Amino acid sequence: AVDLAVASGAGVVGLGGYTSIVTAAGRDVIEDVVRVTTGNALTAACALHQLRMGVCSRPVGRRHIAVVGAVGNIGTVMAELLAPQADSLILVGSPGSESRLHRLKQRLDDHAPVRVCTDLAALAHADVVVSATNAVTPIIGLEHLAVDRPVTLCDLAVPGDLHAGIDGAAGVTVLTGGRMLLPP
Repeated sequence: AVDLAVASGAGVVGLGGYTSIVTAAGRDVIEDVVRVTTGNALTAACALHQLRMGVCSRPVGRRHIAVVGAVGNIGTVMAELLAPQADSLILVGSPGSESRLHRLKQRLDDHAPVRVCTDLAALAHADVVVSATNAVTPIIGLEHLAVDRPVTLCDLAVPGDLHAGIDGAAGVTVLTGGRMLLPP
């Protein structure tokens, strides 16, 4: 695929899906004629584009945002990009990631109140949930979400983080984020 991109005149190749994972974040793709990126920046930009209207159109007081996988590459970028628009931010990581979560919290505290946790039950306090983990099975179920107000979920994970049944549930809007359609 990289050879085809180079032959077509590409100057940058962005890996996507599992290609970044199976190429050690692109390090296994050695190229001297084209730059190779993981594709994470493009994923975050697409997701921000999808979320911006959903977050900004919410009234003040309804912009409580949770980022699951907050210390991963995409999760950190999403937290940094969404923090200025948030009433509050919940950074969710896996057990053992607390010190990295707290370092990220320190960088974002000037934008909004930030809470750090490793328990998905904290998602019940969020109006918008962005998930960008590398979990091998879905981790977010309806039981984790608020039931008293509409919730928007943006699933950036590959494979997805949402259990079956969330998409289409009352009061829940699911965005399969970070994906885009390219012209043929």
